[in-house]
Amino acid sequence: FDTCDEEWDMFPIPKPGKPQKISACNPNPGPGLHPYQGRGATEIDLAEVGNTDWGNGGFVFASLQVSPSIPEFYRPPMMTVPAGWTIDKETKLLSYEVPDGDRANSWYRNLSLGGQPATVPDPAVPPVGPNFHWWGQPFADAVSAGVWPLNDLAERYRTFRVEWKDGDKGYIRWYLEGVFVFE
Repeated sequence: FDTCDEEWDMFPIPKPGKPQKISACNPNPGPGLHPYQGRGATEIDLAEVGNTDWGNGGFVFASLQVSPSIPEFYRPPMMTVPAGWTIDKETKLLSYEVPDGDRANSWYRNLSLGGQPATVPDPAVPPVGPNFHWWGQPFADAVSAGVWPLNDLAERYRTFRVEWKDGDKGYIRWYLEGVFVFE
């Protein structure tokens, strides 16, 4: 998105068919943005919360959606856990290690998932899992993790926190009830 393609920019494709972007063709893109400098648009979801009609099986997802996406080679097939993820049989916590050699289907590196071990009685934040139901559109990636089941979402308030740092060593970290969820 760092070049000006006037033909593409003028092509009338409604969302979601056209990638989110700020065009490099725009001489006046708005406050705080530089003329003729395009970029993909980033979306950060603090919390996407869902509950069932009967109150059980609620969920909370935290996600970062970025565009343009990583090459298709690294994108795992939908409904599969990316290569490199392992689950501890006792605690049910997931960990990630970059696969040696072939990185096909490995998704993004340096992701961390949290939550409390399944060995903790009645954890406030159960073990966190990657959202392998949705990797994003072909032109954008949705990197997300979720907490479920949360059976009391409709009954009490929850505390959410997001921390971020920009730059080469930047990060985004999500917390629920003071417990680390995802980075």
